[in-house]
Amino acid sequence: MSSEWNSVEISSICSLIKRGISPKYSENVGLLVINQKCIRDQRLNLEKSRRNDLSAKQVSDEKYIRMGDVLINSTGVGTLGRVAQVKAILEPTTVDSHVTIVRPDPSLVDINYFGWAIRSKESFIESLGEGSTGQTEL
Repeated sequence: MSSEWNSVEISSICSLIKRGISPKYSENVGLLVINQKCIRDQRLNLEKSRRNDLSAKQVSDEKYIRMGDVLINSTGVGTLGRVAQVKAILEPTTVDSHVTIVRPDPSLVDINYFGWAIRSKESFIESLGEGSTGQTEL
């Protein structure tokens, strides 16, 4: 690493690092919910997303995804550690409890660089998983 660069804890350049919600699912209406199946090949694919019934489960403002958020699958062998960065938001959206929102603070770090840096560490993130019987978690 260049001597001109600083190494910092990720939490010091992020405004949020939290898991998503435990949704109350609805068939066709409600808030869009990204799950682990939506995060693959460092991209978001919303085809397998579901809907949260907001009348049954409210969602705090901080858990609505924002541009530049990095989403990390946080549980399960074979899925833990998969990473994608939010590049577009088509409608209000959140993530379920198996996904962690890592929100870079744009006043402290370039969000595109941040996303690239985290995506480049997918294998390392997967190696951080703990647990047994296939129930690995970050």
